[in-house]
Amino acid sequence: MTLLRHFGEPTRRLFFKRTALPIIVVTLLVATLTTGLLLWSATQSDGVAVSRQKSLVALIISKLESGIAHDQESVTVWDDAVSALRSQDAKWVDTNLGTWMHTYFGHDEVYILDPKDAPVYAFADGSAVEPASYQSIRPTTAPLVENLRARLKQGDTDGVTEQVLTIGASDMVVISGHPAIVSIKPVVSDSGHIAQVPGQEFLHVAVRYLDGSLLASLRQDYLLDDAHFSWSNMLSSEEASYPLVGRSGSTVGFFVWQPYRPGAFVLFQLVPTLVAVFGLALGGIIVALAALRRRTLRLIETENHIYHLAHYDLLTGLHSRGHFNSRLADALTLLPATGEQLAILYLDLDRFKQVNDSFGHPAGDELLREFADRLRRLTLEVDTVARLGGDEFIIIQRAVAGENEVKTLCEHLIESARRPFEVAGVQVFVGVSVGVALAPRDGVDQVELVRKADLALYHAKAGGRSGYALFEPEMDQTLAKRKGLEQDLRKALQTPGHIRVHYQPLYTADKSKPSRAGRTQSAVGSPLTCSYHWQRKRGSSKF
Repeated sequence: MTLLRHFGEPTRRLFFKRTALPIIVVTLLVATLTTGLLLWSATQSDGVAVSRQKSLVALIISKLESGIAHDQESVTVWDDAVSALRSQDAKWVDTNLGTWMHTYFGHDEVYILDPKDAPVYAFADGSAVEPASYQSIRPTTAPLVENLRARLKQGDTDGVTEQVLTIGASDMVVISGHPAIVSIKPVVSDSGHIAQVPGQEFLHVAVRYLDGSLLASLRQDYLLDDAHFSWSNMLSSEEASYPLVGRSGSTVGFFVWQPYRPGAFVLFQLVPTLVAVFGLALGGIIVALAALRRRTLRLIETENHIYHLAHYDLLTGLHSRGHFNSRLADALTLLPATGEQLAILYLDLDRFKQVNDSFGHPAGDELLREFADRLRRLTLEVDTVARLGGDEFIIIQRAVAGENEVKTLCEHLIESARRPFEVAGVQVFVGVSVGVALAPRDGVDQVELVRKADLALYHAKAGGRSGYALFEPEMDQTLAKRKGLEQDLRKALQTPGHIRVHYQPLYTADKSKPSRAGRTQSAVGSPLTCSYHWQRKRGSSKF
């Protein structure tokens, strides 16, 4: 027994040194490397995920600020709004400039300032309030109002495009201890028929708080867990933040949320498995590869989600305005090489607002989704269908053989829109008007093509709803002539003595014949014609 004991001890020591110890070392090394690889990959994937979510938040904040201004233009560029404010039609103003902006766009507060910056209307807490309540935010908005008034007086149009109709002023501010976005837009005539003195327009002030119902919407729409506002950037290890910076460069506060960390989540799920297979390096590697694959899929899913948010309209699933611009630029670049033609079709639904007013905004959204589905069915896979906002859509028709092909598509679009829509359990009827510009016939500049299609849409609407029009050079000339005529007539109306009325009697051989309708009878029964003359720079004009 003593011999076996002395013999066995060296053998066990040798086994430990030659077999067990190397296996233990290799196992520990593999486990360490595997654990390190998992921790590194989890950290990297979490970092990428957090970075992408920060980019998403930056995009959301940017869209919020520009979106509020775009929302305002749906009611501030409107003849009816100018007339209602001038006539002090309180009911109309409350319905269209206050309640509508709150219920449809989610604006928390709305104020209307007269040309002397005195408040004439206020909306807060879901209903109209005393205009004097504006005084609580006047110190915050006064610099923006002053700056906008100065720009309006100077005739500044910097930033005005086919999509941005008027200049404005906006900023991230603090109001009564709450972070908010304030946007100010002038209330102007959409037709140009109402004379307005630059700088003395009514102003529409919209306020959207960043720590109220907006946060709940962001949490639901963008899957941002525990999203909240914080005055400081002191975060826990599980939180991420994005600074909210005003126009002056000062930080208003921080948007804070708990980012989704796919790496940490997967690693936590793998802990029991890693403990169970600690001695099996190969098993650990397989698990690591499987985890990496799952994390990669999650990252790809997140990236696809961000891409979808940036390139597609959330309501209809159509391409967004930005994605449309990108695809149009690419298509125009290829035209010289392919020798093809393309068409830009600018669509605007007729009587859409009546549907919203009659059945509510959810019904309007349902109609827009159904109309978007019809557009998809009528276009080809190579075409691009986008929603610009509200009830405006635009199509890039590729590889166009000629005008007849475009006209056929226009007729199909109009016919499709005429068919009834099942909305809110009832049938509603709308229509669509279409304006068309062709490339390269009407040019290859992206902005010009969209402008010409929009101008053609204007002519289509002027000729009656549910119609279409192809751009013609005369449309530009007609627009220029009309603007010149409007300016000359406006100046004549403002200058005493520049408009004269001329009467001319008409005689007939047979006085028993009845006079034509619409003529003025003279004392002897002869009809009179009437014409108006005014003095222009290049001579007199009449109509």
